[in-house]
Amino acid sequence: MSPDAQDFTRFYDASSLLDKETEIALDASDGECDRIANRLDLLSLTHFHTEFVITPWRKTGLRVVGTLTANVEQPCSITLEPVADHIKEDIDLRYLPENDLKKLQQENGSDVLDLEKHDPPELLTESLDLGAIAVEFLTLALNPYPRKPGASIDENDLQPGGQESMSADASNGRDEIDKEGPFSALGKWKNRLK
Repeated sequence: MSPDAQDFTRFYDASSLLDKETEIALDASDGECDRIANRLDLLSLTHFHTEFVITPWRKTGLRVVGTLTANVEQPCSITLEPVADHIKEDIDLRYLPENDLKKLQQENGSDVLDLEKHDPPELLTESLDLGAIAVEFLTLALNPYPRKPGASIDENDLQPGGQESMSADASNGRDEIDKEGPFSALGKWKNRLK
């Protein structure tokens, strides 16, 4: 599920930065929140705010740093009841023009960019869609398996055909795997299904 670019667009003219820092705050309208929620299979998105600070980086590039906050409701992955969550996510991206990006990719050395701490820079075009960046970071920050407090799955519900639990086998499972190999326990389980 990728967000549609038309759900929340806010273009920034990359050539307008010059040598100074630019601060930009974005708020999604109710209609935009509804479209984003629909696209991301959320029950609701009631607050979606992002603050960006855009600064020059490596003479020809840009650095985009910011904070995203959002209030979302997702369906519980067990009961499908609403699960509310407040999201706060940091954003830190770097952009370079195509020629400089190619040079950077050809250079070696840890002084160029510490990839342990930062993602590699992205291609800088004439304009950046700050809205799309915000939606992308919201998507990445969502809990993939939201769970309502107290919601649980009964172990018998997981057994095919309602067969009794394999918890006795599970307690001995580590010893059996060590002795017979990693797939022997799967073979025994398959035989129980027949």
